[in-house]
Amino acid sequence: MTREDIDDLIRGGDTAAAAAGLARFFAAAPTAGAASFVVSRFEQLAPSLRLAPLRLAILRSFTVEPIVPIPQPSSTTAAPVSAS
Repeated sequence: MTREDIDDLIRGGDTAAAAAGLARFFAAAPTAGAASFVVSRFEQLAPSLRLAPLRLAILRSFTVEPIVPIPQPSSTTAAPVSAS
């Protein structure tokens, strides 16, 4: 699934399919660029989805700094999603 396919699903109002597409997209390429895309699209979908709140604390250091963007889309795409 491409970014364009996901954007088409979002524009079409198919939130469940868009969320599933985002999960597949990020699983196929868990990179910082993909993480940024997934987070931005889930922010668009958030009002239509029932997502469980999650808090994550990371003690920052130069060692883990590059991976800080990765947990957010991972946590969002890991849970089953239902549209409201």
